[in-house]
Amino acid sequence: MWSSFTVAMKPSLVTSICLIQSIQCLKTVEIPFTRMADPNSNFVASMQISVGSPPQQVLAIFDTGSSDLWVSQLNSRLCKDRLATCTASNGRNSSVSGAFDNAKSTTFNANRCPFEATYANGVEIQGTFMSESVTVGNTSISNNTMGLGQTGKLTSPLIAILGVGPSSSEASVLAHNAKPYTNFPENLKAQGLTKSLAYSVYLNDFRSPTGSVLFGGMDTAKFTGQMQMIPLVGQKLFKSNDFIVPWTSFSFSADKNAKPTAIGGNNFPPVLVDTGNPSLSFPPKILDLIGPAINIQTLQDGTKALKCSSGDSGAKFNFEFQTAKVEVPLSMIFIPLMKNGAPVTDKSGSSLCTLPLEPIDSNVASFGAPMLSAVYTVFDLENKQLGMAQAKLNESASNIHVGFPITG
Repeated sequence: MWSSFTVAMKPSLVTSICLIQSIQCLKTVEIPFTRMADPNSNFVASMQISVGSPPQQVLAIFDTGSSDLWVSQLNSRLCKDRLATCTASNGRNSSVSGAFDNAKSTTFNANRCPFEATYANGVEIQGTFMSESVTVGNTSISNNTMGLGQTGKLTSPLIAILGVGPSSSEASVLAHNAKPYTNFPENLKAQGLTKSLAYSVYLNDFRSPTGSVLFGGMDTAKFTGQMQMIPLVGQKLFKSNDFIVPWTSFSFSADKNAKPTAIGGNNFPPVLVDTGNPSLSFPPKILDLIGPAINIQTLQDGTKALKCSSGDSGAKFNFEFQTAKVEVPLSMIFIPLMKNGAPVTDKSGSSLCTLPLEPIDSNVASFGAPMLSAVYTVFDLENKQLGMAQAKLNESASNIHVGFPITG
C-alpha cells in the first residue's frame, strides 16, 4: 500500500497561552501531517517523528484506532522482509520510511519485556519495549515507553505506528491483561506539554499539503458551526474505551441541491472513528446498498467504478452521529483508476474513479481518513467523548481554544 512516497515536513508548534485571570499557562503541541505521493497510499494519515538522541527520522501512521507507538529496528529481520521500507537497500529507493538504530542513541533504554501488536489489515509486529525520546519538529518528549519492532508478518509495506488511543487498549493490555503504561498522549500531559488528555485532528483535503493534529486543544478557525460532543459507547457495549460512537443516519445527495436519499434505513451499528483506517469500512448489507444509490458500475475485473465527473455537481455522503451532522463530498474521496500509467475510461471516454469503501466482518463499522478529511474531530480521552464539526477545508487562519471538556 505504501510502495513509493515522498514527504515534506514542517516543524511542530508548542503554544503557550497564558490566561491573565487565573495566571495559568495552558499548552498545546501541534504536529503537521505529511502527504504521501504514492497513488497507492491514498488516505494514509502519516507524520514525521524522530526517535533517539541524536534524532533519527521515521515516518509513522497517526492512529486513533490503536494505542502503542512503535518503530522498526534497523537491520532486524523485520526490516529485511520483502515488504519493508526501512532503508533504500530494500529496493524501493524512493520509499524509505526509516528505522531506528538503537546503538546510535545515547538515550536508549532497553526493556526486556516483549512487545506484540496485531492490526486489522493482518500486520503483526513482535519485538521488545524500550524507553526513548521522541522529537516532533523542535519539540522533544523524553522517556516514551514504546515498541521496537524486530520480527513480524507484513501484508503491506512496513511503516511505524503512532497509536494515540486509550492506554486501556494497548496491545499488551488486550492480549495479556497487562497493566497499562503511560502512552504518547498521556506522556505529553505528564510532562506538562499539554494540560488535558485530548487532541483535535484536522486531516484536511488529502489533495492539499496541509493538515495537523493539535494536542491539548482545538482550533476553532478550522471548522464551521458548533462542535458537537458525542459520548463514547464502547465501554457500555463492549467494555472498550476506544473511540466508538453511535451512528444514527446515512444518506446520499446526488448534487448540492438534491434531497438526500436514505441508505440503510435506521438500524446502524456503532462506529469506530479511526484515523489509521484508509477506508470507510461498512457492514456488507449497507455496502451493498451504496452501489445502486450512487450508480456504481462493476468493471470486467470486478472493480467498482463511477465517473470522476459525478462529483463535480456537489454529490456527497451525509452522516449523522447523534447530534453531529457531517457531509463528505465524493470529489474529496475519489481515487482515479489507472492502468499501465493511463486513466481508465468508460466507452464515452470519461475518466473513471473508485471510492475507498470496503466490507467489514464486525459488529462495529470503522470510518477512517476518507471521512475524517472533511471533518474537524476532537478526541477527548479524559472525558470519554468525541467531537465532530464540518471542517473548513484549506483554512490557514488559526484560533486555538485550550481547555476541556467541551460541551456541544
